[in-house]
Amino acid sequence: MFRLMMMLVTVALFSASGFAQEAKEGENALKDGDLFSTADTNGDGKVTLEEVKQHRNERLDALREIGNSDDPVQARKDFDAKYKDHMPLETFLRYDADDNKELTAEEFESYGMGDKPEFTGKDAEVYGDIHYDGWSRFAGQSGDELELTAFTERMAINRSALRTRAGDDLQKRYALSRSNSVLRDYHDLLLADADDNGIVTRTEAREYWRKSVNNELDAELTDEKSKLFAEQRFQDRIYALDANDDRILSREEVNRAYDAPTDDEWKKLDKDGDGQLNAEEIRNWKMDSDVRLRKGDGSDRSDRKGDGSDRPDRKGDGSDNPKRDADGKGGSDMPKR
Repeated sequence: MFRLMMMLVTVALFSASGFAQEAKEGENALKDGDLFSTADTNGDGKVTLEEVKQHRNERLDALREIGNSDDPVQARKDFDAKYKDHMPLETFLRYDADDNKELTAEEFESYGMGDKPEFTGKDAEVYGDIHYDGWSRFAGQSGDELELTAFTERMAINRSALRTRAGDDLQKRYALSRSNSVLRDYHDLLLADADDNGIVTRTEAREYWRKSVNNELDAELTDEKSKLFAEQRFQDRIYALDANDDRILSREEVNRAYDAPTDDEWKKLDKDGDGQLNAEEIRNWKMDSDVRLRKGDGSDRSDRKGDGSDRPDRKGDGSDNPKRDADGKGGSDMPKR
């Protein structure tokens, strides 16, 4: 029964509002004709960048709270009904033809019926800065350089806080861990660190997002970065599933995951055959979202609907969670500090 509940919870959380989903949903809303009027919150006939950021943050706040609901499945349905129309940041920047951070109905109509406008260098600067500033605030840093160690230290603090918040409620712990994970942001940061020096500059972030949005990424994590990512993935697993805090996952604990391994998969994971997963074995338990992390070919930009219809084969716990900006005023979609 618990396993079934976890599957239902994950269906509700899986459609996490990452940037890929935002872009796809925005294009669908263009066809519906509701996107502009929804984004024009003050009804003055134009949409500003601030309006887009505010509506986006409100939506992402609501999405994150699904993990704290007693009935996340119904909470997801309510969320979909309320926020079905929203203007993604990427869409706004593309259609703002004169780059004045205001989108008029004329601009919207002139581009909405044809091919998508180019995502320009100026668009990438705004897009990259918003995400970079969110990353920096989350890590408690400022300026134009972000140390990756500061980001992972904040990840650890957040995990601990979430477990305290969930208490002994294992279902809520799992749901909160998934809906508040920033593992994908960390993966983005590792890729954005182009010179592999452990620091992401604002310039690197801008270039990373330009390539990402235009599906031009050709970078993969180095062996060293893959180890760093695997460690944070391991920590996410432990905090979500380790009920007795022994940093070992029993079969019962693993079965709380919606995508717990099958018997055959378990035999491959449990290499020493002792009926539980040690740290090394947990690190080898790949995440569902590993196949969808940015690869430069657009494969990560799926239309995640939350009903499982667009998912890859599930072989691990995923980090495909909603993200939000650290202070609710625009930026990478991460939990508040």
